[in-house]
Amino acid sequence: MFKKKVQTAEKLQFPRLDQGAPKAFEEAYRTLRANLMFSEETNGAKRIVLAAPARDEHIGNFTWNLATVLAGEKSRVLIVDCDLTDRWVSRELAISDTLPGIAQVICGEYGMVDCLVTTPKENVSLLPAGNFSGDSAELFSGKRIEELQELVQKDFDYVLYVAPAVTEATDATVLSRKAVSDGMLLVLCPESATIQASQFAMDKLEDAGGHVLGAVLNGYDPEKAVKQDGYYDIYTR
Repeated sequence: MFKKKVQTAEKLQFPRLDQGAPKAFEEAYRTLRANLMFSEETNGAKRIVLAAPARDEHIGNFTWNLATVLAGEKSRVLIVDCDLTDRWVSRELAISDTLPGIAQVICGEYGMVDCLVTTPKENVSLLPAGNFSGDSAELFSGKRIEELQELVQKDFDYVLYVAPAVTEATDATVLSRKAVSDGMLLVLCPESATIQASQFAMDKLEDAGGHVLGAVLNGYDPEKAVKQDGYYDIYTR
């Protein structure tokens, strides 16, 4: 079974833009922002699902950096942590797991305003995951998530939904429905994304009718990268 990594690097770094990240990292995120705003493929996407093929703790870092650069244009950004198990974004920001979040909002236990968390970045808010022990895919399949989207788009310019790994749950596929989002960015990390897992994730999303905006390689180091068979095809899909 083919299990080569998409690319390898000895020491990958995942700096935060608000904590002195190198200029090259900031420029990479600015380029991504421009692509989201002006590319024909993304068509000015404002409601974006972020998910990795396999479990990847660095997606929290990626989400925060993307939100930071989007807010740099004076835009109001909401991060919705839909990973009810790992809560990578909440961990990145050192937010308590006990806070109510999107699970409680959808279940009608709290209002969204009551659950919003202020972040270190101006114009960036977080709606934590909250606590939920049932079927998360079923939770996100109901009409309440669509009603939530109608509510948040009045107050925020961008909404970033962070979903669990595509190969381990159907949540990302459910959230990529047009009623909820404009599409999904598949976040590939060299430490965890094999060619096989990445291809499977793309196929799973497309077979389910999800709209894939593109794939982003997180933590890529061109000086240490090793080109391997299949990498180019996945990266450019």
